[in-house]
Amino acid sequence: MRDQKTMSSRLKVEQTDKTLRVENGLVHYELSRETAGLPSLIRFPGERHAPFSATAPILSARHVTRGVVRPCLRQFSPDVAGFEDGIRVSFHDIPWADACGRPLEGYRLSLQYEMHPDGSVFVITDFFTETLTPGRLREFVLAPVLALAPEEEANWAYWRLPDQITAKLIQDLNRFERNLTQRDERRFDSTILPFVSFDFGTDGRRDRHL
Repeated sequence: MRDQKTMSSRLKVEQTDKTLRVENGLVHYELSRETAGLPSLIRFPGERHAPFSATAPILSARHVTRGVVRPCLRQFSPDVAGFEDGIRVSFHDIPWADACGRPLEGYRLSLQYEMHPDGSVFVITDFFTETLTPGRLREFVLAPVLALAPEEEANWAYWRLPDQITAKLIQDLNRFERNLTQRDERRFDSTILPFVSFDFGTDGRRDRHL
């Protein structure tokens, strides 16, 4: 099954029973059933190399008795709706499953994407639990992988959430770093970073941004 339509004047949407593709001439996104509605491909039109691709969900957690669990979609039926020049893509009631494919009762999540013609994408993730036993899921990990072409180099940046909200934030320059190189390693265990970005390209140019 293939359903191709233009949801806005600048976004082309193509949907099959396994994949949703969104393209605007600047960037090409794919969300798929095998990645449970999470991104499966990001590439730039006209280029063979994709800086991001995945064949399994990049989100995982650890259950106290079932080991590593991931979101799992049995059917691929996202809700797609247009707004102004963009689109919203929603996945509801996504279950979790262990490595053997057995569903994890009492836990679900949802994803709502907001995609804009300039290539910007925002996603809201809601986690639901229907059990009175706390602490069964832990060690949530979001692990996207940036795969550069051999001739490409990257710089990256990040922001950290403040420890507390005070007036000192106006002059606090220690919460972010920019222009880090591929050799610069940072670790933030058990910490949520609200922003991580990569600028990459060839011959000293940084004309790609994720």
